[in-house]
Amino acid sequence: MLLVISFVVFMLLGLPLFGVIGLASIISMIGMPFPMEFIPQNLYTGMDQFPLIATIGFVMAGFLMEPAGITGEIIEVAKKAVGNIRGGLAMVTILACMIFAALSGSGPATTAAIGSIMIPGMIAAGYRKDDAAAVSATGGTLGILIPPSNPMIIYGVVANTSIAGLFMAGFIPGFVLTSLMCITAYGIAKKRGYQGTNE
Repeated sequence: MLLVISFVVFMLLGLPLFGVIGLASIISMIGMPFPMEFIPQNLYTGMDQFPLIATIGFVMAGFLMEPAGITGEIIEVAKKAVGNIRGGLAMVTILACMIFAALSGSGPATTAAIGSIMIPGMIAAGYRKDDAAAVSATGGTLGILIPPSNPMIIYGVVANTSIAGLFMAGFIPGFVLTSLMCITAYGIAKKRGYQGTNE
C-alpha cells in the first residue's frame, strides 16, 4: 500500500518518471524486514548488464548519423531502388527507415531522422500531410524488429534470452513487414494518384 501511495504522491508532485519509480520503490523497501544494504546492491546488479551498453551505442549512432549526412545518403540509395515506382516516395521512406533502423537500432531515432527529411519532400510532391506522417511513423516501427534492436537487447537482458537468437529471429519478419508496408504504400498511391520521383 505504501508503494502505491508514494507513487501517486510523487506523480502529483511532478517528479520525472524515473524519480517517481525509484523513490516509491525505496520508500516501500524501508518498511520491509531485510537489510538496507540490499537496496544499493540490487540497484548495481540490475545495471551491471554488459549487453545494455549496446543500447547506448546504437542510440548514439542514430543521433550522429543525421549531422554526418548519412541519412541523406540512405535516402538516395532508396530513391535509386524504388523511386520511379508509383508511390515511390512512400516506398523510399519505408526502405530508408529499414536501412536506418538496421544501423541505429532505435525506432524513435529512425522516425525523427528519416521523417524530418521525407515528410516535407512528400508533402511537396503532392502527398497528403497525414499520409506522409503515417508512412514515416510506421516505417519507424521497423527499428523495433530489424536487428540490431534496442528493445530486443533489453528484452534479452530482462528475460535472460539469447540476444543473438532474438536478432536472428527478427530478420525475416522485418523484411516481410517492410515488403507489406511497400505493397500497402503502392496500393494507397494508386488509389490517391501519387506518382513516383521520375528520376
